[in-house]
Amino acid sequence: MTQPTKYTQSFDFSDYTTSNPTNPIQGVRVDVELTALKASLDAVIDNLVFLQNDDTTIKNQSIGLDQLETSLAALLDGSAIIAAAASASAALVSENAAAASSVQSAADRVASAADAAQTALDRIAADASATAAASSVASIAPGASVGLVLALS
Repeated sequence: MTQPTKYTQSFDFSDYTTSNPTNPIQGVRVDVELTALKASLDAVIDNLVFLQNDDTTIKNQSIGLDQLETSLAALLDGSAIIAAAASASAALVSENAAAASSVQSAADRVASAADAAQTALDRIAADASATAAASSVASIAPGASVGLVLALS
């Protein structure tokens, strides 16, 4: 598809009629001008069929990224969308990793607190056993309980 030929008037009818007011306009000259106009207009219409549908909408696939402003083309370019999605995904992974680390840290603190509580319970149980043992000894031999309690401590 080539560009249409631009119409250029080859005969000036106004000048002719001014110079020759009594002579009729030459039909051959009119035909030449009308033929040139028709050729130019036909070429425009032939090219228009590649750009416009019969309902005057723009033909599908007649406009591509190269015809758009750079800023708009960047928004529509698939690689820009993929890059944005990848960036968002990486941020989400990073946030999830940070959250997982926080959860693990909290779980470690809970486990440490549970260990400390178990140690305290074990001491309380040991102390209770020692007190019970001392009470048993005291009931058997009242003077011996002080030495046993000191020995168990």
